[in-house]
Amino acid sequence: MTKRSLILTAAVMAAAAVVLLLGCGTIRTSAKQRPADETSGANKHYISYMVQPGDTLWSIAENYADPEAVTVSDYMTEVRKINGMSGTRIVAGRKMIIVYYEHE
Repeated sequence: MTKRSLILTAAVMAAAAVVLLLGCGTIRTSAKQRPADETSGANKHYISYMVQPGDTLWSIAENYADPEAVTVSDYMTEVRKINGMSGTRIVAGRKMIIVYYEHE
């Protein structure tokens, strides 16, 4: 792992710990934030997700990406960036921060 990867991993783990300590389970973006896509009207939010056996990054993207706001491929790219991933391989039991969309 590179130094940058280690720092990013530590930051993601710290963010997940804050979520768990607050007992919230969800990090919501500000209500004043612009929609993820101006035409879709979807607001972007972040949650901690525990990878389940059989999950793939693609299957998670298919379940959580809003087709009106983002493509499955772009969603996967964003989740990889958020979690400091260089590839698409995920392991059951790993906690990740993922994006979900909500329409008002």
